[in-house]
Amino acid sequence: MIQISATKWHCSTERLEQLIAQEQSVQLEPMASGLEAEVTKLLLAQEAYVWKVWNGDSKPDINRQYRLLQALIGSGVQVSEPIGWGIDPGGNAVLVTSHDGLPPKKLDDEMLAELAVQLAELHRMRLDGIAPELLPTFDFVPYFFPNIAMHSDLHERLLQIIDRVQYRYEHLIHGDYNSGNVVFSDGRCTIIDWTNGQMGDPRYDFAWAYALLRIYASDKHAAVFRSAYVAIMPLSLVEEQAFEAIAVIRWLLLNRLVGLLRQTTTKSKAQQIMAGNPNLAGLSL
Repeated sequence: MIQISATKWHCSTERLEQLIAQEQSVQLEPMASGLEAEVTKLLLAQEAYVWKVWNGDSKPDINRQYRLLQALIGSGVQVSEPIGWGIDPGGNAVLVTSHDGLPPKKLDDEMLAELAVQLAELHRMRLDGIAPELLPTFDFVPYFFPNIAMHSDLHERLLQIIDRVQYRYEHLIHGDYNSGNVVFSDGRCTIIDWTNGQMGDPRYDFAWAYALLRIYASDKHAAVFRSAYVAIMPLSLVEEQAFEAIAVIRWLLLNRLVGLLRQTTTKSKAQQIMAGNPNLAGLSL
């Protein structure tokens, strides 16, 4: 149950104060939620907001995320406006942002190219206007590959690949860039869900988005995205194959942990990618 006025707010804005004052008039609509948090749409008059509560095991630093969104807006990145953050009566962190549209139900070439350009521009942006404490550096393997040591086949292969390509911590990455974390409204594209925003390697950020398009959309869609991205941020074939393998290993791990076979074709698409990438030879679902 959402309790706006009962939440202990640590950062607030005028728009949040309006939500609190008119709480009885706020309408709720469920939204698609991820593995880490529950998401609800708040409607008040002609305004829409997103209420995101981390009520599971994940306990990210929401204050940092709130301030990062503010800094990204100041740097010209198209992200949701942070409205407030606090702790609800259940002790769970809550972030309220503007509602900026919906993920695309059907991807077209124009959307895919826009997704790629947005990501490439993020990777090229200057960071001197963002406070260093908002740009943390986490150890790549423990952060993105939870409990991988329990899966020796994936762990050993991952370490071998990373040793060859040398993961870098030189740019801001989104950490979970995919078509579900980009919304559109009247042709405007907004990047959402910055829980995993951190310093990292753009090659991984790109490869994760590319691999998910291949697995859940199609190679044709993925090719349009890839072409638009590498036109701005070139990659060698060796780098592309290595980081695609790293991304697929993460997908394989998460599939083993929580199950990601969402469609009847998902398994065959993943197996096709694995068969075509020499870095993944011998691995299985």
